[in-house]
Amino acid sequence: MGEGMEKISVIVIAYNVEKQLKKCVQSVLNQTYSNLEIILVNDGSIDGCIRIFEQAKLIDSRVKVIDKPNEGILAARKAGVNASTGDYICFVDGDDWVEPIMYEKMLNYALQYDSQLVLSGCWRDNDEGTYSKWNAGDFPAGVYKGKDLETLKRGLIDRANFRLNGAAWNKLFEAELLKSIYKGLNVEPRIYGDDWLISYPCVLEASSVYITHEAFYHGYDRNTSYTHTKHKEIYQLISDTFNQLEKQFETNKYGVELIDKLKVIEIKEIINNLPNIIDLWIQKFVWCDDSLNGRLVLYGAGEVGESYYRQFSNSKNKEVVLWVDKNKAGNEMLGFPISKIGDISITQYDYVVIAVKDEKVVDGIRGELVSENVPREKIRWVPPMTVAEYIVEREGLFIGE
Repeated sequence: MGEGMEKISVIVIAYNVEKQLKKCVQSVLNQTYSNLEIILVNDGSIDGCIRIFEQAKLIDSRVKVIDKPNEGILAARKAGVNASTGDYICFVDGDDWVEPIMYEKMLNYALQYDSQLVLSGCWRDNDEGTYSKWNAGDFPAGVYKGKDLETLKRGLIDRANFRLNGAAWNKLFEAELLKSIYKGLNVEPRIYGDDWLISYPCVLEASSVYITHEAFYHGYDRNTSYTHTKHKEIYQLISDTFNQLEKQFETNKYGVELIDKLKVIEIKEIINNLPNIIDLWIQKFVWCDDSLNGRLVLYGAGEVGESYYRQFSNSKNKEVVLWVDKNKAGNEMLGFPISKIGDISITQYDYVVIAVKDEKVVDGIRGELVSENVPREKIRWVPPMTVAEYIVEREGLFIGE
């Protein structure tokens, strides 16, 4: 096909994948469709990714390089999307590669069938080569418009499964459609369901969708990838992802019909990740104020304090700088020294968290802390919730229904 009128912006994201990155970049440079804008985003890599990107820029005028701090793949993709000027947008992960005809074929389908979104199959690779092929989903190949598209959208979820592959990298997005989704997207760092937050809202908003089960994209499985990494905050990540998906679905008439089914998928994902969530169940209580971040002094070393310490220690946004208890000072809990209350005055902190169950004693503790010159606005207490209460409230579950 060679040069065409329509420009495709291909956004490659790299984070510490130097070993596979040259093959990835070369596969994009070698596309049979040449009217490409190739945006290479280095997401704070500490290996040689940026050097590979800069070398590509020197040899191909279509290449743009963005070097940014590590903020997660959603934010990295958004940086690429914001810099893009193409009519269509595709994504590539830096440890994957694409077959030479991928974008020519995908664009042909978009133009022939006037589709805002084209979905394809994909190959799965590992160190030994290609080992599996995934289809684009459960729906037959072809164009979806009018009533057929309505059926696809209403049937996006069946039982506890999405019926379309939710990856972002096996799709060709009309730029205007994708950018409209990104406008309302929270791109805080996450490692669960990133692609779903792009792909499924685009499916719901598209005026025409084309599906092919042909596979052009090779996704590389590596044991150090997010998919294979145990993460102690996985429950929170699953919950946050589905909360955002639900908000996106609420703005679409077909999405509203799917919200109950979406909750079932969330429960399934939690069950599937129970080995990674097990640390949560060691806790008896959960701190429920997600907005409280920074350097924390923990007051109280009972079962609530122990639960809070486990939770805060596994958070990227919270740091326990001091743990105090007037009855246990001089001891250790969970390897952390328990200090006397007077040590608060010599500690740099943002908030003091009161870790007790009984609301009746909270006022007395507040007074004690104020007498130690702790500003009232820095003292925080919320009623502790058990893990079971927390999950029921977050998921909106109704026991007994």
